[in-house]
Amino acid sequence: MGDGTLQGEGQTNLGAHLEVVLPALQLSEADYQRLVDSELAGDALTFANLTGLLRCALLAKALRLSVEKLVTLAGVSAGLLASDPFASSAETRRFVAMVDGLRASGVTSAELDWLLRDVGEGVDLGQIGLDLAVLGRGLAVIEEECQQLVDPDGAALATNVDALFADASVQQRSDLLAIVEGSSQDEATIDALFVAALDLDAGAAKAALLDDQSPSYIGADVPTRRAWLLVVIVSVLRRRALVVDTLSASLSIPAALASELAFGLLHEPGTTTLAGVSLMRTTGAEPPTTEPPTNTWLRLAKAAAVCQQLELGADEVTWYSGRGDWLDLDALPVQTGDAAASFDAWNRLREALGLRSAWKREPMAHASVVGEASFSAAVARLAQLCGWDANALEAAATSLGYGQVADFENERALQRLRTIAETGARVGLGVDVLDGWASQAPDVAQATAIKRPPAPSTTRPAGQRSRRPCATRSASSSETPSSTRYWHSSTLARATTCSSTCSSTWR
Repeated sequence: MGDGTLQGEGQTNLGAHLEVVLPALQLSEADYQRLVDSELAGDALTFANLTGLLRCALLAKALRLSVEKLVTLAGVSAGLLASDPFASSAETRRFVAMVDGLRASGVTSAELDWLLRDVGEGVDLGQIGLDLAVLGRGLAVIEEECQQLVDPDGAALATNVDALFADASVQQRSDLLAIVEGSSQDEATIDALFVAALDLDAGAAKAALLDDQSPSYIGADVPTRRAWLLVVIVSVLRRRALVVDTLSASLSIPAALASELAFGLLHEPGTTTLAGVSLMRTTGAEPPTTEPPTNTWLRLAKAAAVCQQLELGADEVTWYSGRGDWLDLDALPVQTGDAAASFDAWNRLREALGLRSAWKREPMAHASVVGEASFSAAVARLAQLCGWDANALEAAATSLGYGQVADFENERALQRLRTIAETGARVGLGVDVLDGWASQAPDVAQATAIKRPPAPSTTRPAGQRSRRPCATRSASSSETPSSTRYWHSSTLARATTCSSTCSSTWR
């Protein structure tokens, strides 16, 4: 018909013709229903809709995905990848690249759906309740035991002040002890040391130790003053240690990572209170009935899962989380109504961490590159980390439009340079030669050089054939690995033989 509607004896939907449609599309009825219920296709009896169903079926088959998985991943509004693979050829390539990234990570779409959109149940909420109840009982025991502490000579207090305020100056610690001994009234010292991040109340400390008009003032007796502060400090140290140990055991992560997540990076959802401090305040022997402790634990569990997936260590997690366009672990959704985190942010974080293999996993190598004072110094540092030629690398970076240290904050700039350097190493050519080939319209001399690149400088035994890959195929496969594996046989058939030692049979 003129409006694109197919003739169907008065019917206006494909559902009335499933006996013909399903075999033609090679779909089961369940998969057909999944597609028509999604944003990818519909049930209208039109050429456009029938074509939409066909392309969904073909794409799922080409990518070796079930239709159910395709529906989960594709779609701008409901898809996990937030991408319409049929919007344009560029978007198709982007979608395929994201599927590749997901496969390479070893993470399932169900796991990511829970992490990024809080869909499904990635953890046992009942077990979280039990863990919190055990934590609450342990914290209560600590509080009870700390009330028995005494310190007649001040040695215990001095040791624990050093332990809790290890990052403070020696002078600040000495000033705090002087306040306890009654020889100082410096409120600024208490304000500087007693911060909410340590679950210490500066107002309560000033009232107890300095304000003789306050009902909370504990008097001038020095042993009593020492005992009061000792109880406060030891309670914080022991409760913090219990939280870290509990998280480490329950989430199966190293204690150092548990400490960094709980007391350095993550917060109780919707507040500025550190997640660890929030858990330190957990009370009661029964599982909590209110949301804050459970949601705080959930965020910690999700962040721990990402760290395990991407092998993020305690020394890396705070620097990488939320940097630029990378996934922010402190914004992972934990309840209905929370904004979803994006797959793109997760995938870019994964790609940024993937660069660690280029610099032999030296701790915080990326940070050291962007911490340099000049672009040349950053390039030199990158070359040192990766074993590349600094001058050739700087020339390539400049030709690509990079000229600021900030350009290396973006993992994509580093990926492009890595591709150039590693391609050159594979084909036995310098970065400067490859850079010279990277023009839109090569002249005859350049085209000849591309077809017949110079032989590697290394020698090989007489009669041994070169195993160097074809430069053209190497460049192609490094740019679009998925397209050479997945697309239609008519596309694959266009591959030709590069040389007698490099036959192009794409799979």
